[in-house]
Amino acid sequence: MDGRGHGLAAEHPGKLPELEAAWRAAAEKYHLLPLDDGYAGHMPAISPPAYPPPAQIARESLNAD
Repeated sequence: MDGRGHGLAAEHPGKLPELEAAWRAAAEKYHLLPLDDGYAGHMPAISPPAYPPPAQIARESLNAD
């Protein structure tokens, strides 16, 4: 087997609309609509910390002498 499967849609042409309807009914039931792929635009910006990381502090203290 080559991993690509076979044409189930061609073998069962009525199944896709049935599965789409079941998916849409579940999505509506669980309030998943409308679908939004722009979630990243709603995330807060992540900024680097205002203090140096501990490894940098350790290096600076070792090099201070």
